[in-house]
Amino acid sequence: MTLSRRITFFSTGLVTILLLIVNLSVYALFKENLTSSELDRLANQAVSISTGIDQANSSPEARNQFLHTYAPENGMLRLVDANGASLITVTKNDDLLDLPTSFSPQETADVLRVDDDQYATASTPLIWSDGQVVSLQLTQQLDYLEETLPLLGMILLVASLVVFIPTFLASQALGRFILKPIRSLAGTMNEIRQQGTLRKVADVPTKQDELADLSHSFNHMIDLLQQHADQQQQFVSDASHELKTPLTVVESYAKLLERWGKHDPSMIDEAVDAILSESARMKALTEQMLLLAKGETPAHERTRLHINQLVKETCERMSIASGRPITFADTGQTLHVLGSEHLLKQLFFLLLDNGIKYSDDALTVTVERLKEEECMISVKDQGIGISQEEQAAIFKRFYRVDQARSRETGGSGLGLSIAKKIVEEHDGLLRLESIENHGSTFYVTLPLVRKEYHNDTY
Repeated sequence: MTLSRRITFFSTGLVTILLLIVNLSVYALFKENLTSSELDRLANQAVSISTGIDQANSSPEARNQFLHTYAPENGMLRLVDANGASLITVTKNDDLLDLPTSFSPQETADVLRVDDDQYATASTPLIWSDGQVVSLQLTQQLDYLEETLPLLGMILLVASLVVFIPTFLASQALGRFILKPIRSLAGTMNEIRQQGTLRKVADVPTKQDELADLSHSFNHMIDLLQQHADQQQQFVSDASHELKTPLTVVESYAKLLERWGKHDPSMIDEAVDAILSESARMKALTEQMLLLAKGETPAHERTRLHINQLVKETCERMSIASGRPITFADTGQTLHVLGSEHLLKQLFFLLLDNGIKYSDDALTVTVERLKEEECMISVKDQGIGISQEEQAAIFKRFYRVDQARSRETGGSGLGLSIAKKIVEEHDGLLRLESIENHGSTFYVTLPLVRKEYHNDTY
């Protein structure tokens, strides 16, 4: 049985039981009250007749005449002696003559049932003309009660139907109202299961009840699942992007060793050093990704770095890996920053990789002191450039300026967003100057290490 039918049957069944109890109570109370009123009326009438007889002429003929005068139209008036014998019976209905007689020395009132008929009988003592005590019995058929009670029953039945039918319809409407968000929730769950895409349910009309709480809880759960799915997608994208560069460097140096290693011993030392360095960086990347996959934040150790040397080595390795000339210009000043060697290498690999993808000519990299407490590293290409409208969105995740060329070069739109994040983690600033079809220049501003830091680790 469906929940909607259960709600309908339960509510209408409960109302039916309540109506039955109320109707039976009303019927019984009305019958009892009507019967009691009829008996009181009949008893008072019997007393009145008895009083009238006492005050009338004491001759038997006069009393008999009095009894015939006050006998009820649809009843019977009877005098019963102490032995239970009927002395005088006055009635126009011969069926009443078969009613049993009884003597009562005191006033009584009761209901007699003969076959399917009901009779009200009231008795009161009376001193008859011969001096004996007799019982004056006044009997009357309860026609009014028999006519009224069926009418009352019909009224109660109609009233019950008037209540029952709207209750039944209202319970069905209530079931549909309650089950609508539940069915919507179940339908959305089935769509998620079948299609594999996360969807929210529509808000219920009521805003502050249990159904609204259920809807909000489900939508909140969908938000959390979507957030985790996005984080997983971001993790996969970042992992593939960050691992690509060191793998490219390792592959390029391995090819150099294969071609020139046997003839140029100096190349062996440089290639082995680069491969070891990039392998260590990939190991660190892997460890950080495992931490991210567990929901933990990886800690980046900050050390005192010779930024000139770090940028120079990165340029040399990217030049070899890409086969493209990269000009490194240095002012000759020795500049130190506090930062993560792994992250800063990744930063400059990303900027150089971006310039190589969107430029066919040589790249120029410069390192200079900007002012007393800052240094600036610039990466300049002579590529396609970026329009003013697109420069504001260039650091957003998955944003690519030239979609067609990005597909050719394998760009994912993640490099510059990752680069910006790295710069911000080092309290620096990354900005872009670009003229469309005339190249782009990325400027990285980093704070120089303060003199009070003498240790290698920060």
